[in-house]
Amino acid sequence: MKQRQKDTFSLRLSVVGGQVTAEQLVAITEVANRFGKGYIHLTSRQGVEIPYIKLEDIDKVKEALAEGGVSPGVCGPGVCGPRVRTITACQGSEVCPNGCIETEELTKELNDRYFGKELPHKFKFGITGCQNNCLKAEENDLGIKGGLKVAWIEDKCINCGVCAKVCREGAIKIEDGKVSLDNDKGNLSPTSDLTNQSGLQNNKNFGLKKS
Repeated sequence: MKQRQKDTFSLRLSVVGGQVTAEQLVAITEVANRFGKGYIHLTSRQGVEIPYIKLEDIDKVKEALAEGGVSPGVCGPGVCGPRVRTITACQGSEVCPNGCIETEELTKELNDRYFGKELPHKFKFGITGCQNNCLKAEENDLGIKGGLKVAWIEDKCINCGVCAKVCREGAIKIEDGKVSLDNDKGNLSPTSDLTNQSGLQNNKNFGLKKS
């Protein structure tokens, strides 16, 4: 991105799903210290910008970044203009206890398929792992939001009643030892509704399943 200063640029790096390795961070830091002004800017879409890069240093900067593992695919040059932008994501079920879907592989797959493709207008993907919606999926042109579809497995249910107590929508009721689900009230809930608050560690073992 061209800066106001003559022959000076803010070098934008695309960080896929917000995932940067320690090795890449070291390389970015060294480039900022050597060729910039010793700092970086974190963008609103999980990207990294290194300001105050001189035009004559561009090739040296790219070489130094490549040596530190900063290359297209995971963390590499960003794009501007009417193209598919960096795909953002939360940490998903691999890390977050509320995560309903694994986001990292999905983010990489979408990035490999669509990143940088030219379109009539800029286009943004966002992936959030649950209904808590930390990434604000609706603010993207295409947002993906993970959820749980609740089902009652009678022979594994212990009739503790916790599911009905923690359901925010009042979609679960227990009558005469039977669990009833009102799908018109319910939504795809974050796992915190049915696991963190109730203490259930394994949904299948307690009569709940993901689908």
